[in-house]
Amino acid sequence: GASADGSASLWEPRVGPTPTARFGHAGSGELLSVDWCKYDPFRFAAAGVDQCVRVWDVRSMGAPLAVLSGQHTLAIRSVRWSPHVASLLLTCSYDGSICLCDTDADAEGSGGRQQLIGRWSHHGGQYVAAAEFSLFEEGVGLSCGFDHQLCRWHLAG
Repeated sequence: GASADGSASLWEPRVGPTPTARFGHAGSGELLSVDWCKYDPFRFAAAGVDQCVRVWDVRSMGAPLAVLSGQHTLAIRSVRWSPHVASLLLTCSYDGSICLCDTDADAEGSGGRQQLIGRWSHHGGQYVAAAEFSLFEEGVGLSCGFDHQLCRWHLAG
């Protein structure tokens, strides 16, 4: 679960009520969203008020596998893994934007690949409360914002 102290905790219900693992987000402020990768049971992404997404592996608590930053200018409200492509993340922010990022791309550059694949502002600059991939239609995104609108769009355009 995400926490106001900037950490993510992992619980094993069979062990008891105490977290079995704790991951420091290494940023400032609280975490607002955590999502498990649909293709790797050990990998999850966490994001929050520090405007960064960190990808973690529960088997290696020392450092995140990837850090995605620079896509948003305010807190990241939601992070979601793609149900269709293992390396894609959809994020939305209080800055009014929705971003599609590739966790396999290197921020310094990996053969010209970029972390940021797409950016949308369907909600007229209003806070975006949630964004999600369509489970049944590959390449389709959904979002809702403080503008009281639900938007559906194609991630390719």
